[in-house]
Amino acid sequence: MKDSVIILIIIAMVIIGNVISQNILKQDSENLISKLEDLKENIEKTDIAKEKVNEIYELWEDIDSRWSIIITHQELDLIKTAILTIKAGIEIEDKRIAYEQIENSIFLVGHIKEKEALSLKNIF
Repeated sequence: MKDSVIILIIIAMVIIGNVISQNILKQDSENLISKLEDLKENIEKTDIAKEKVNEIYELWEDIDSRWSIIITHQELDLIKTAILTIKAGIEIEDKRIAYEQIENSIFLVGHIKEKEALSLKNIF
């Protein structure tokens, strides 16, 4: 009986931890994707794009500290590299590279959110 209670408590803790981490991932990824989409729409306006990419970079720094507990560092490094490439592309006014990396970042962030979701597809 005692063993069963301990096992149930451990399972409940794992499920609660997963729900909390999913909420963090969902909220952060939706916020970041929204800002990336906004940047994509304003990429032709250099001054606005520079402001938005700096906002995105600062947001990513905050997100990175939370996600590093949940996600592998290799995936986080890919996103950071893409964001830095966006920033550099906008600073040198190479909108083609910046646009490509915005799309890449949107894909990577969305992929992490889907990959970490608790679903039958990810379990089996």
